This record gives sequence, C-alpha cells and structure tokens, in this order.
Amino acid sequence: MAHEQPRRDVDIFWDLGSCPVPTNTSGFTVVSQIRTLALRLGIVKSFKAYLSISDQDSNDQALTPRSELQSSGMSLTDVKQEIADMLIVDMLVHAFDRNSQNDSSIIMLIAGDPRFSYLLSILRKRNYRVVVLGPGGGQDDYLNKSASLASQANSWLDWNTEIMDSIRAEIPRSATAGANSASQTTENLDLTPDTGSERTSETKEKRAGAIDKDTSDRMQPGRDHNTEVNSSVEVVIEHFDERPDVGIVQRQKSPIIGLKSLNNWVKSVLIIRFAYPALQKSSVSSDERGRRGGGRGKVLDMGCGKGGDLVKWSKARIKELLCVEFAAVSVEQARSRYQSMDPSSFEASFASLDYYTEPLAKAFSPEKLSTPFDVVSMQFRMQYAFETLEKTRTMLGNVSRYLRPGGVFVGTIPDADLLMQELDALPPDTDDLSFGNNVYQIRFEQREPRPVFGHKYWLSLQDAVEDVPEYVVHWDNFVECV
Repeated sequence: MAHEQPRRDVDIFWDLGSCPVPTNTSGFTVVSQIRTLALRLGIVKSFKAYLSISDQDSNDQALTPRSELQSSGMSLTDVKQEIADMLIVDMLVHAFDRNSQNDSSIIMLIAGDPRFSYLLSILRKRNYRVVVLGPGGGQDDYLNKSASLASQANSWLDWNTEIMDSIRAEIPRSATAGANSASQTTENLDLTPDTGSERTSETKEKRAGAIDKDTSDRMQPGRDHNTEVNSSVEVVIEHFDERPDVGIVQRQKSPIIGLKSLNNWVKSVLIIRFAYPALQKSSVSSDERGRRGGGRGKVLDMGCGKGGDLVKWSKARIKELLCVEFAAVSVEQARSRYQSMDPSSFEASFASLDYYTEPLAKAFSPEKLSTPFDVVSMQFRMQYAFETLEKTRTMLGNVSRYLRPGGVFVGTIPDADLLMQELDALPPDTDDLSFGNNVYQIRFEQREPRPVFGHKYWLSLQDAVEDVPEYVVHWDNFVECV
C-alpha cells in the first residue's frame, strides 16, 4: 500500500507595501483568498503581514481594511522604517529557528520588492521550498521588477491572477486594467530538493549612472593626492559629515540598492548566528533594569554610522545599545533615527569619538562602561584602523577592554585576498593601478611594497563614498593582532 506523503507546513510573510489591499476591497476577502491558495500547498502554520505606518491615513476608508486584517486571524506588524528590512530579519530568524533539513517546510512570500531575491536563494539552500506571490509576470516581466524574485523561487504565482481575479467584482475596473495575468512555475514543488547550488538570475538590476572611467585620476577639490594627509580618518569624517540623510524614499531609488540590501542581509546573519546566542547568556536583562522592553544583552556598535543597524538590534531584542562613531553629524542622525523608533524597545546612548586613537572612556561615563558588553559590532570600519599599528591596537583595545569573557566580536572587512588578486591581474607595465566597473573603482598607489600596516588604496562607490582612503586588512595579521 502506498503511504500518503505528509502535508508540508506553510509560513506566510506578506509585504503590504508592494501587495496592498485594493481600495474598496474587504481585507477579510483578500486574506481568505490567500489562505485558500496557501492551503493548496500545505498546512498554514503562521501568517504575518507588515504595514508601513507612513503608508497609513487617518481617514475611515484607510483604517477599515487595516482593522479587518487585524481581525482576520493573521499577525499585523506596524513598521516605522522600511518594510523589507524588518521582514528580511523576521524571515531569517524563522529560518534559523526552524532549521529545515527535511524538505517539509514552505515559505510563501507575498511581495514585489526585488531586494528579497538574495534572501530567497539562501532559504532554498537551507532546503526551504519558496513560493512567491507577487505582482507582474514573473521571470519575463522586467518592467514590474518581478524577474529577479521569480528566478529565485521554487514557484511564482501572480498576485493579479491568483488573488485579484477572484475578487474582481469588488475592485474598480481601473485598478486592474492592463494587469499581466501570467502565472509561472519555475520548479514543481513535488520535485526532489535543491542540490544547494545557487541559481544565477538571468537579469540583474540596471544601475543608473556610472562612475567616470578616469576615477583614478580624479582629484577632490582642495586635496593634494601627492601629499600624505595627517590622518585618513579626517578625510573619511569629512566625507561622512557632508553626506545627507536622504530618507527612506530616496534610499529606495539608490542605484546600489541591491548591494545595500546584501550588506544588510550579511549583518543580519552575523547578528542571528553569532551575536544572538551571546545575548541570551547576558546578565543584563529587563528584570534587572526594570524599565524598557523585554530584551536581554548589552551591545557596543563601534562605527554605528547613521544608525542603519538600529532595527536589527531591536529585532534581536537587546536591552542596551551604546553607539559610537567618529563622524559627529552621523551620530546625530543615528540619534534622531532612534528617537523615531518605539521608545520601549531598548535603551541607547550615542557619542562621537575617534576610537582609533582615543579610549572609549572619553565617550561614555564609568557607569555606562561598568557592565561589560556581550557583543561588540564593527561593520565596515576596521579597515581604517590599519593605517598604523598604533591605531589598530587602540581600536582592538577598545573592544577587548570592555567585552565580557565569552562575549562576541562581530564585524566585516574588505577581502584582502580579492584586492591583491585584482591588483596582480593588472598589466605589469601599466601605471594605472585601478580596477572596478560602473559602480565602484579602487585605485592603489603602488604595487610594492605591500606593508602589513598602511597599505593604502582609494575607494569610490556610487551613491556611497567618493575617493576615500582605506587600508588592506590581511586576515592572518588581524588574527595575530587580536
């Protein structure tokens, strides 16, 4: 007798920003249609939706479907920042908590944002079956940006065909005119599991604009590149202080939004896999302080920038966060971003300090530093310290002096092996020691020597940094310094 194959668990994540409930349509009806579709795949174990607070109006017409969604048996989360940032972190937490290894779980993502593409490829590597329900025509629909999402899903279902057509009588004709009704399946859900190899999307996001091919010869006004600056950090501080905080809407239009999303994903994984276990063993908890949230753990974000990781730490349910950055304007922008968040999530303190040359005690009071940190995070900042041995020692001293025994130090640095590989690939007779593409340019000043400290290059990254000095960080040397 043939044994019936057990039904898979289905967990639904819905981005209401890219797949909203249409005007004059019942929220109950839309949720019912989604559940009916999901039940064809398996047993619905969880249903979560995310709605941007900035997208909500105070009028009754806008509040009615929101109330209906809350009453329909699903979980609705209000998001003050970008929906994708929170949704990506929640999906990662879900994936690592479940740790699917038996091809029994399905994740259904309802979204049209291409920034989820890389996350989907990672979920598939972990044996999750990924179903995307989104607007547009899947892999062939480049105008609606659904191609990259469809290429990373096991199955692509069209939002207009599967959901909107079923309730078309309730939707004004103008809302559905011209909708593409294609529904494409890239892989049957009943086939054997993925082998783990990452599938490359046939299309990549077109990047607007280009960096001048002569970037290596371009000079910043008032800067003499033939004269050694007193401190490369001063140049970086000047650059970061001059860059405005453009806000969520403008960041979405960035030509390197895909790269920024990848960086955020990498940092989220570092937090989930390495920082979170250390936080759970912390002695710093809400019970001890009795003021904010229900979090646990104390974190030092050394190089906090404009506060881009605040949401990530909030999702990690920490108790206390100390943020320090060498660029004073960035610190104020980070403080402002924190003040716009839920005040009950965690405590935070902000300070400006050159942590490559000065001790952390100059930025925070003894009371703030009396309890050691469970986690120290340093994202895309360590390379500036390797200008000199002294700066490197000061930076690492600020980490080790205040990190508890058993604590975790997480961070990211440029890949020195790849930098050297690209430098060695340049023609031996060329004087132009630069390489890159229309998005980034890297220029070295010389081939040899290659010192352990002070091996400088200049980096330009579209819509991020322009001709900023950085230093090669060789991993073996970093470990030896630690």
